[in-house]
Amino acid sequence: MSDIKKRRIISKTFSVEEDDLLVKIMTNTCDILAIVSKIERLIKGQPWKKIDSMEDLMVLIKYFVNCYIAGSYDVKLLRILSKLLNLLRKEKENVVDEELLNAVVILIKQTTKSRDIQDIRKVSNIIDIDIKIRTLLQTDVMPYFNMLVSLLASTEQDIDYTHLITKLYLQGFLLTPNFPDLICQTLSVQNHENSKDLKLILQRLIDVLFLKDISIETASLAGTCVVMVINTITNPELVTRILTSLLTALDSDSISRVEIGETSIDMPEIKPNGTVVKLVFLKAIVTSSRTEVLSNTSQLRGDNPEAFILELISFIHKLCGCNEQLYLSFQLYSLWFKKLNQLWSEIIIQEKSDFISTLVCDTIDCVWINLENPVDDVSKYCVDILQSLLVLNLDSVKQQELQNELLSRCLNIQWNVRSRYKPLQIVLPYLQQHKIDEILPGLQTDLLKCMNINHLIPHSSDVYKTCLQIIVNSTTDKEKQLNIWIETWKDLLIRGVTHSDSLTCTKINTYWIPITLKLLPSSGEYLQTYLNELLTKGNNREEILLTWCIIVKTIRITSGIDVDLLDKELLKEVLVSENEDIRIEGLALITNSNKKSEALSEIEIRLFKDFLPLNLRVDSAPFRQLLTTNIQRLLVRIRDSCVSLVKKNKESQQLVESIQFVDWLHNLFMHNLVPGVSYQRRKSCLDNLDSMYQVFSSTDKQKKGSSDSNDVLMDYARNKGLLDFYNHDNANSLMHCILDGADEIRELSYIVLNTRFIWDTKDDRRLDDIKKLSCHLLVKSITLCNKPKASDSHGGALLTRLVYNKFACIGLEFNIMTVANKLKVNCMKGSPDSSKIKFLELLLVELEISIKTAETNPVLASQSAPIHGILQAITFCVNDISSLDQKADNSLVDIIKQVVTSSVKIVNLMLLVMSGGKKSETCLSFAELGSAIETMVTDGQCENVALSPEFQCLLSWCWVNLKVCCTSLSELMSAILVSSSSDVCIIAEKIKHVFLQVLTHCRHRGAIEGCRNGLMKFALSLMSCNDAELREIPFSLMDQVFTSLECKNKMASVTRRSAGLPIIVHVLTVAAFKLKMHRMVDDVLNKFYVLASKPILDDWDERQDLPAVHGLNILKAVFGDSSLSSSLKPYYSKMVILVINSFQSPCWAVRNAASQVFSTLMLRMFGPKGGSGSVTLKELSAHYPELPVFLLSKLDENISGLCPSLFLVLAILSSLSPSPTDSQQLSEFRNRVLKITSNSIYSIRELSALSMVALIPLDKTSGWLIDLIDRLPTTSDEYFSTNLFHGYLLCTEKLLLNRDLSPESSSAILKKILQCSWIISNPPLCRLLSQKYCHIVSHLVTEYDLCIPEMDQLNSRIETAIFTKPSSLTVGDGVFKSALVNLSISISGDVTGLYCQCLLHGDVDVQSACLNRIQTTIKSHDKLINWNYIQESLWKILQNKSSLSNLKLITSILVDITLQGLTPRDKNLQSIDFNMIETQFESKPGLKYCLIPLEAILITDQYDWSKIEKWCERVKSASNGDNNEDIRISAVQGLILAGDRIFDMVTKKHQNESSASPISLIEATLQLIDEEDTDIRKMAATFISQLLYSKTNGHATNSNVCIKIFIEHIAETFGNRREIVHYLLEKLFQTGSVLRLINQSLDNQSFQALFDHDDDSFFSEKILRLVDLHYCILSCISNIQWSEFYDNLVQDLQQDLSLSVKLIQQNIKENGVMNMTSTTFIMISLTGLILCSDIVRRIASETKNLDIVSSLQSSVQSFYKLEDVHPWYQQLQNITENIQDSSQQLLN
Repeated sequence: MSDIKKRRIISKTFSVEEDDLLVKIMTNTCDILAIVSKIERLIKGQPWKKIDSMEDLMVLIKYFVNCYIAGSYDVKLLRILSKLLNLLRKEKENVVDEELLNAVVILIKQTTKSRDIQDIRKVSNIIDIDIKIRTLLQTDVMPYFNMLVSLLASTEQDIDYTHLITKLYLQGFLLTPNFPDLICQTLSVQNHENSKDLKLILQRLIDVLFLKDISIETASLAGTCVVMVINTITNPELVTRILTSLLTALDSDSISRVEIGETSIDMPEIKPNGTVVKLVFLKAIVTSSRTEVLSNTSQLRGDNPEAFILELISFIHKLCGCNEQLYLSFQLYSLWFKKLNQLWSEIIIQEKSDFISTLVCDTIDCVWINLENPVDDVSKYCVDILQSLLVLNLDSVKQQELQNELLSRCLNIQWNVRSRYKPLQIVLPYLQQHKIDEILPGLQTDLLKCMNINHLIPHSSDVYKTCLQIIVNSTTDKEKQLNIWIETWKDLLIRGVTHSDSLTCTKINTYWIPITLKLLPSSGEYLQTYLNELLTKGNNREEILLTWCIIVKTIRITSGIDVDLLDKELLKEVLVSENEDIRIEGLALITNSNKKSEALSEIEIRLFKDFLPLNLRVDSAPFRQLLTTNIQRLLVRIRDSCVSLVKKNKESQQLVESIQFVDWLHNLFMHNLVPGVSYQRRKSCLDNLDSMYQVFSSTDKQKKGSSDSNDVLMDYARNKGLLDFYNHDNANSLMHCILDGADEIRELSYIVLNTRFIWDTKDDRRLDDIKKLSCHLLVKSITLCNKPKASDSHGGALLTRLVYNKFACIGLEFNIMTVANKLKVNCMKGSPDSSKIKFLELLLVELEISIKTAETNPVLASQSAPIHGILQAITFCVNDISSLDQKADNSLVDIIKQVVTSSVKIVNLMLLVMSGGKKSETCLSFAELGSAIETMVTDGQCENVALSPEFQCLLSWCWVNLKVCCTSLSELMSAILVSSSSDVCIIAEKIKHVFLQVLTHCRHRGAIEGCRNGLMKFALSLMSCNDAELREIPFSLMDQVFTSLECKNKMASVTRRSAGLPIIVHVLTVAAFKLKMHRMVDDVLNKFYVLASKPILDDWDERQDLPAVHGLNILKAVFGDSSLSSSLKPYYSKMVILVINSFQSPCWAVRNAASQVFSTLMLRMFGPKGGSGSVTLKELSAHYPELPVFLLSKLDENISGLCPSLFLVLAILSSLSPSPTDSQQLSEFRNRVLKITSNSIYSIRELSALSMVALIPLDKTSGWLIDLIDRLPTTSDEYFSTNLFHGYLLCTEKLLLNRDLSPESSSAILKKILQCSWIISNPPLCRLLSQKYCHIVSHLVTEYDLCIPEMDQLNSRIETAIFTKPSSLTVGDGVFKSALVNLSISISGDVTGLYCQCLLHGDVDVQSACLNRIQTTIKSHDKLINWNYIQESLWKILQNKSSLSNLKLITSILVDITLQGLTPRDKNLQSIDFNMIETQFESKPGLKYCLIPLEAILITDQYDWSKIEKWCERVKSASNGDNNEDIRISAVQGLILAGDRIFDMVTKKHQNESSASPISLIEATLQLIDEEDTDIRKMAATFISQLLYSKTNGHATNSNVCIKIFIEHIAETFGNRREIVHYLLEKLFQTGSVLRLINQSLDNQSFQALFDHDDDSFFSEKILRLVDLHYCILSCISNIQWSEFYDNLVQDLQQDLSLSVKLIQQNIKENGVMNMTSTTFIMISLTGLILCSDIVRRIASETKNLDIVSSLQSSVQSFYKLEDVHPWYQQLQNITENIQDSSQQLLN
């Protein structure tokens, strides 16, 4: 067949004549991903099925086989080509196999001759991936073995080459089991077992093991090959002997030759990679040796020979004891145990041997030390090893000893140490029941405590699960299982779910409840009944409700329960609860079902419609995420149920209702995207729209056939006039979200529009409309790109990207021009291919214009042509082109080059501006930066403009541009890498220089953080590419940094912490780690370790940069990255030693940098501060062997004199966890640290005490406490050293706080300590000693509930000390008195009397201590305290003078007592003179706001009404959002305390209608319920729940629900009050506000927008409140009489409407859909205007003023007739033209 004919067949297959797949594969002219994508399209289309001619099919098969061989160099490509050939096999299997085998054999023979590495890689990949090829090759394996013989003879030492040959050798075993025999035959060798020529194979493989820089993977392959070759020898004894000899040689440096039968192999004298070689060799022996070999007796131990596998353990223990390759060591250990369990029955252990005992002890010791090893997966392997040890078939005595030993070790570890629980979980199932019962009470207490600590929660839950599994396994009787659980665990579970700690409750519900219901299904019904009983009692209602929800939900998922059968009132309470966890679980209860395609019931739809509108605005991100998840689950359920009905052609009411519900849901989300709503609402709606479009989209791929099913369902719905997702109004709503101020909203709305939303842009009949829309959008996007505000320009860039993807990509070509200083755009239909490039060229022109403006006038450019928006737009579009086309063509490459050149120019320009127009070789300080910017703004003519808009705008312009340029350059680098451009290296060098320039010449955080992200992408792109020259560029950047530091050519700047240098090194290190370039990581750390270790020269100067400072700052950045922590563990020891030594440097900069590195290392080694230490001294010695010796030496230095590094040494020791038992090493440390406890520096004494806690073993706690107390003097005569005794007291206190004591020990210790009660004699010798003594006694008394006779004497001393005033001001008297008061209260029998006595005592310190104690006690609702007496004492203090801090505390306590109902609310407090209190507070301006809640407590029905009115006004003023948080809290507390009473007085007692008090309270409530602060908003909701008890039943209710019912309450209660209605109307509409805002919008300078308050507030939603107010006024419209007020209002409304419509009409003409009607402030004002007009029209209609009705209706209709206004106004029209609940209509 001619080449032309072949070409025709191939071209027909690919549809494009020039598209030759084989050429591209062979020449690698296209990106691999592009080829894979093309082949995937071929597989999908299967064009060969259209070929009728066998001859033509053969051509195609040969072509694809050639592609397969050519592409086998890449694994990804080979997989997809193999998939392609498998499809062709279905057509002609024999032909494909024959062609493929021939091609592979040819490749093998070619490799035999060429020994080319690319050919070797191809052969290896093919055998590795293609099972079919392996099968075919087995018919004739000799070509393969001839190739191997040829390669074995090669002396090539290249790492990659060696790896491939070794891999090929191992793959030979996959082809045939007699592989070594065939090799030997190929070498013409006679007898394999005795052949000397076997040496050639083994010697080559042994040489590979000891190659320098060999990878672990290659070494593993070689080791496996060696063992597999030796294992082919049939004599197991000979195999064991050979392997034993090899092992001995590997473990010894003196053995250079190993005998193998009649021959021998050479071993290198110096063995590089020694640990790795031993590991891989041992692993190969364990995994690849025959059973008879491993069970054969070995002579390794000489005297006591054991089975070979048992002899291996000594080598493994040795490897696990060193700190190299711990992951591989413990993996081997685990594999060895698994193999041992398999061979246990075949192994004979010598009777007199102590092997088993030794094995058990050594294993437990080794594992225990490494249970918390930070190296990845080591702890997991340790657990596997313990599990394997327990399942060994030992005799009963040894098994029992093993279990007891493990249990004892677990119980000896403190409860808050994580490593306690995994071994415990493993050993529990092996224990006898009586042993479990014995430890269970203590274990349960510990497990419950663990549920409050995040890192312990999973482990605690695992132990609980194990205990339940033991119950399940103990009996098959389900009822008996439940009864056992009820007896042992039910009380603990209930205690957990009703715990006072919220985290414990939540985690018990999240972890324990599902475990319980899964293992004991019958417990669900029992718990449900039990919880219902608890709910009737009223205690812990919220916690029980949450548990109830989770239980019912789980039952509903597993066994099914209809929502109709649940308690409706309880379910309603759940769905409106203030607690977000309860609400979301309630929703999950509704959405989940055991039938995945069950249709929604009527009650489910009703509940969901009630719930969702009131839960779109929620602060909690987890709540919003779970809301989206539940809605998506619900939508899938609806979709599947509807598809089933549609396919069956069943027209049912249920089907229609389900589709109507989805339509309602979609409209709800769309209507709530209106500008002016909160970020939370928009985010919720966009997330759910995204989910909805995924579920119902025709491109949904979640399950097979869903796409067609969705199409059928959507067609059905559209025929019903429903589910019109993709109309113009919806697109309009989504497009306006791109202009949002929040990054997440902008990006999410773009994703929905671009990827989910279906645009009808291919209909030629709508071409004119499409052109008009695209031109308007492009004008808006370019305008936004030229806004200085970063959010505006980013929104403009996204809008430009949208125009590109939806219009330029379909062939629209645009032209931009400026007419009368306004942008104009027109477009025409063109070619899709050319229109993309032309669009980019258009943007490039805009970019160049902006750059020219910036070069001539930077200040003007920062305000009107800020560059960064256009640059982002170009970058987005280039990325979209490259991601679609995979390969950048020449025109695109040219554009990328231009953009890179422009970006470089922009960076240089920004750095020039930031240096004041003068080039600077150094990084300017912040002060210099400010001066430089001032110079640019003022041109040197005036000063002090740092706060001016121009200054701020210019500074923002500079750093945003730097950030965007760096991000853009990294994206462009990724795009150009796939091109075949010869300039890629030059471009990469340019970009590298930009990153270096920004990071070394700029200190602005925003700029360098943006640069960091860009550099990371840049480095990953280059390091992972195939071109060696490109791969070298990031490394050259690292070398450049290191060289510059070594040359000391950096100027000093002590505030910059090396600025961008750590970022460069850190980013490149992380990139290398991600790409598994571990050698580079090691090189970096070693280089900078050496740099940081450099000594300071004698002539050093503080003004000079020191290499050590930069080295330490760089190391801090690297070690601070948690992703690197496990791989950096081997460096921790020497880094700690380095920083401790550096702390003694005479240079402050070195010490400062060293302290920062130290804090980072502490975090990595011991976890976060405050967490429970889990590393004992023994484990520290095992993980970091060099450290203990070094720390001891440093302690020795400090005994003789104070060393600066002492603090660091003690910090390490204090972070350790106490050991269960004592040791020599602990004693050495303890003796040294005890001497330091008397140090003159307080913080050193504190740290030494904490170190002593870590160094005193658990089993000697009581003895040490007694010993420390014995060291204290029993009389003042024995007193001689304050620091020494304070140190002893500190040690005692820390021990007591961190250890649990038995009752006997605690009683003995208390008696001992009371013998030293002279310490608190009055006046004390040292108040610090007395304070610490009080703390110790107080802890013992309260923690252990002790009461002994010696207390009476102590009590007497305390009272004397408390109530005796010091003769003069004494340092420390306040803390001493505080400790005395706390101790006295702990041991007092009459707590209330003591409180009152202390409160009324004249000493401010005593009073303050008492108040603090009351504040901590108040939450406990202590029934032993008479709170009435406390309250009276507090009021007495307020009427007298007191300190500022005490006044604040008293106010807080009085409010808390009243709020928590500790005293009767109606208690008579009329005797209190509030005027005196007011006078005292007003003299302290910072406390004026405290008067609000204080006076609220006094307000009753008899209170002076004029005072109430003033109070209401103060509440209104305090609730203003501009006030600080304390003032707003006082306002909401006042409402809770007195608001309901005042409302009641206003309504029931008919106070004067002109009173402003109800208006003030309404205004305050509306402000506080929309608060951004969650706590204040919840308190406001509490007030409304309390006010409207009849609607909430007193339950804590969601704030969104509270807004709704409060609005209803206003209408119901105050609808007949004229002043209230006027107030509400004034909130709706202010005369002239619309016109003012429109004019401001037209006149506003763009750069001023940088300083405007963000349009979209964080939480408040004024636009929706207007709709609520509209509904409120409509509800009481029948009570309103027409008056002059409305005549004036009508005139104002008509004037504003007529003038606004004219201005808006003109703006719409110029801007299309993106016009001013969607600007937030204007939209809010217009909404108020329209709603107010509607109300006045309705009032006029009610009062028969028909002219006014007609006039207003005409004015409003003129607005509604405007085109291209935001869809929101259509909603307003629906509201105003229908008399119904407007707020519900909007939301629903």
